[in-house]
Parts: sequence; C-alpha cells; structure tokens
Amino acid sequence: EYCAKEAMVLDPYLSSLFASNDCDRKRYRSKKKWPKECTARNFLWLMRKIPIKKMYRTGKRFKKNPEKAKEEYLKVVENDMAKLKAMQQRGVKRDEGLKQFSVELLHCCMPSILEEMGAIYFSILGTFNSLDKKRRNDKSELSAEYDALCGGYAGDELMKINIDIYHLANKLDSNIWEQYDHDELYQLADRIQQNIDGKLSDLPNEFLTEWSSFLDKHGYDGEDQLFISSPRYQDSPVLLLTRLRQNSGIGIKDPADIHHEQVLKRRQVMNQQLETALAQRFTRPFRPSRIRQRNAVLEHTMWIRNAPKLHAAKVIGVLREAVLHVEKELIDANRLAHRGDIFHLDLEEVDKALVDDTFDLMQLVRPRMMAHQRALKATECPLLIDSRCRILRPDPPNRDDVEEGTL
Repeated sequence: EYCAKEAMVLDPYLSSLFASNDCDRKRYRSKKKWPKECTARNFLWLMRKIPIKKMYRTGKRFKKNPEKAKEEYLKVVENDMAKLKAMQQRGVKRDEGLKQFSVELLHCCMPSILEEMGAIYFSILGTFNSLDKKRRNDKSELSAEYDALCGGYAGDELMKINIDIYHLANKLDSNIWEQYDHDELYQLADRIQQNIDGKLSDLPNEFLTEWSSFLDKHGYDGEDQLFISSPRYQDSPVLLLTRLRQNSGIGIKDPADIHHEQVLKRRQVMNQQLETALAQRFTRPFRPSRIRQRNAVLEHTMWIRNAPKLHAAKVIGVLREAVLHVEKELIDANRLAHRGDIFHLDLEEVDKALVDDTFDLMQLVRPRMMAHQRALKATECPLLIDSRCRILRPDPPNRDDVEEGTL
C-alpha cells in the first residue's frame, strides 16, 4: 500500500500494479526475515556511496532561503554545462575508450545533480506531494486552487524546450509544411541541410539560424532520452521535424502564453492564500510563515524537479554522439555491418575492439540482434516482472465504477 501511494505521483499505472492482487504482500513474503545480502556491513557500504549528508545539507539550504539557493545552484549548473561542452568538443581519447569517457561526462554534471537531488528530496518533494494530495482528495472549489499551485513554474527547462519548438515550427510558412507528408519529412530535412551548407537558398535565414541554435541547445533531446540507443534531434532531424509539424498551423496556442497564464494564476492563488492566512493569524499564528515558506519554494525552486532528468539526458546525448562516431569508424572498417549494431554491445566490448583489431564484434552482435528481433515481435511490454518471470498486471476495474460503453 505504501509503494502504491508513493507511486501515484510518479506513475498511476505503476501504482495500480503495486495495489493489485498480483502484487499481494502474502504472495511475496520471504520465509526468512532478511535476505543474506542485507547485512549491516553492506548497509554502511551503501550509505558511504550515497552522499546523504551532503544532499540533506543542500536541502536545508534550499528550505532556509530558496531564492539565494537558486542563484547559487544556477552558477553550479553554468559551470557544469561549460565543462560538459568542453568534453563534447574534446571527444573520446582512443587510448582511454568510451567507458572512461562516460565516467568523465558524468563527473562533469555530478555537482549539479547532487544539488538537484538534495533540493528535490529534502525540500521540493514534500511540498509537491502535499499539494498534489490536496488536489486529488479535495472535491471542493479549493481543488482548483491546489491544481493551479501544481503548475506554472518559471525557469522550467522542459517548458523552455516546448516553447523553443513552437517558435521554431512557426518560422516556416504553412505552405512549406504542406509540401511534405509525414513520410516525406526526410526530404525537408535534406533541404534544410542543403540550405545550411549553402547548396540551396530557398528557406528563410531566420528559420535556419533558429534551427542551428535549437540543435546546439537542445539537440540532445528526443524520445526516451535516457536510453543511449534512442534517436536524438541532433542525429535524427526527421524526429525534430515531426515535433515541429505538431506545433505549426492555425489554432495551436503558443506554449509561452499558456505558461505565462499558469504562472499568473499560481501567483494569484499564492497571494490569496497568504492573505487568508494573515486574516486568520490570531487563531492560527504559524500558518502565515508556513505559507510564505511554501510560496518561496514554489516561486524559486519547484521548477528544478525536471532538471536531473534533463541533465542526465545531456550526458547521455553527448555519449551517444561519441558512440555514433566510433560506430562509423567500425562500419567503415567492416567490423560492424549496419548503423545501430553498436547498441548490441556494451562499452567495455567496444573499448576492447578499439585496441584489438582481431576482436570479432559481429560474433557478439548477431545472437543479441536475434533476441532483440524476437522482443520486438512481443505483443506486450510489461512494466513489472517478478523474479519468477511472472508479469504483474493491475486488477480489472470494478464493474460498478465503469461507465456504460467503456471497453
């Protein structure tokens, strides 16, 4: 039940799995009290690996003065992103390999990620969970107020990406989009590249400038950004054009305007609740200070909740760029057959191949590729599987709760 409640904010479907009969507590109760690996020694080893104290101190700093902590955090991010950019420009050192390169990339962003994790776990998460619980459980008009408090955070990097996508999409006239069907967007991608290379000049310079700027800032983004094998905008421009097309045309509102309205609504509700708390300060003397503290978190630091994923995606994006460069070398040397083959290998195997020309990579790739092809044919992609390979599923809905006509 605890896991189901905690997972509700993250993923309602995962929560339904934890709450299902398939995940019944009695079914998974161990005969022994503790697995043999759960020892005090292993616990202390794990605690030394996780910088809990540092994260806790960071969280306290964000709680005490969110505005000042935000400014200090932004300086850390700026420094880390500069280091990451320098590593990207340097590329992989062949004698060190991809694995060492991945470790160095991660070290570039670790100060930022530790700041973010400390702020999230010891400041932001408690505030957001409290608001989300009230939003879900309160059926009165206050539910709309808490709904407003759960959005509209200035500084959210994810929102900045959405805004930039919309603006880039609308730099092209609608008649250009109308020339290409969905399965012909590769032709538009080729046209854009030829304009950038100077071979053509039939697209607006403003769009081309914005295109290059977007790829420089957000080229690491794409679908399933935390998987290194997933395409990114920088190496799969058709993926970006698909997103752009969804944001062009009549009737699509600028996400910057939507975000601005959400920010104003949130601030309005914050001020209203503070005024109400001040009016009740004689009966509830501590409420105004708690509201002020919560409002400071919402205003200055709540947007950080998306930052760890985006920064991890940047690291993986830079690593993918290096992996694709190595893959091209291996394909040119006839050691790999097709693009994407390298993602059936781990970094240590690729590093071994870089120093040993006799190492047969395709001998490893072929059976793994066959297993991958079988997986693609599967009709179900389970979210939760137990140690006995049982697929856990949510309970079927109660027929009394299902509206008529629902499948």
